Amino acid sequence: MECHGEVLYGVVVTGEMVLNKSRKDYLITVDGPAASGKSSLSRFLAGKLGWKWLSTGVFYRGVAYLALSKGLKEEKEIVALI
Repeated sequence: MECHGEVLYGVVVTGEMVLNKSRKDYLITVDGPAASGKSSLSRFLAGKLGWKWLSTGVFYRGVAYLALSKGLKEEKEIVALI
């Protein structure tokens, strides 16, 4: 498996600079197997850097919950939720 980032405690951490018209933003992504500490590591890192933290896992689970609770099955219907 090819790795495009640093491996920190068994979790892959990559970074990129996202250019915004008015400023430079940095985005750090963390990937790894289930229960490997991705959320703990990324929350800790965001806190140390004074950055905002977003868990995409929570976002995806929220969308899945809404789709299931509304009985949506088609991708177009689910995408319309977001």
